[in-house]
Amino acid sequence: MASLAGKTWAWKISEPWYSTEESTFGLFFILVGGNTEKESAVSIKFEFEILAFLFCLLFAMVEPGNHFVISIQPEKIIIFFLSIYLSIYLSIYLSITVHYLPVCLSIYLNPFIIYLPIYLSIYLSIYLNPFIIYLPIYLSIYLSIYLNPFIIYLPIYLSIYLSESIHYLSTYLSIYLSESIHYLSTYLSIYLSESIHYLSIYLSIYLSI
Repeated sequence: MASLAGKTWAWKISEPWYSTEESTFGLFFILVGGNTEKESAVSIKFEFEILAFLFCLLFAMVEPGNHFVISIQPEKIIIFFLSIYLSIYLSIYLSITVHYLPVCLSIYLNPFIIYLPIYLSIYLSIYLNPFIIYLPIYLSIYLSIYLNPFIIYLPIYLSIYLSESIHYLSTYLSIYLSESIHYLSTYLSIYLSESIHYLSIYLSIYLSI
């Protein structure tokens, strides 16, 4: 029994769900896609029948006589079937897409990967050429500005440092030489005094003889 004018449908199954082909599941296939192709129906028939049987278990009521009676609003069952159909269709479509996507990307990206280093080398050579030309000029100007105060202050620092060093050196030498000359003069005076003393004694003895 089926009434399209009312708000609900009632479909009675007198035979077991698994022993008939034209039953509620035939209605299910008609609602989903009309006269489906045999090769596509075979691949997904088992999944469709399991989903439909679970749907019957969820929404069915048992009458006296062990018959299944389905009482559902038409818009809900259409939305339910449409969601199942879309999920299966999208899974099949996306599985094919995911299979061919790496191949397509590899074919598309292969020339790009080949020409990318060439493009980068040309681009970098053009971009870096002015930079390499102007870099020494910039460095020379920068270093001249930076080193100019250093070059100015270096001689001053060296002159001050060397003047102090020379001053201390001359002071040290003067002190050292003064002490050396003092000891030298003392030694010479003692040596000469002894020499003169012995010479005078020798001369006096010689002259007396």
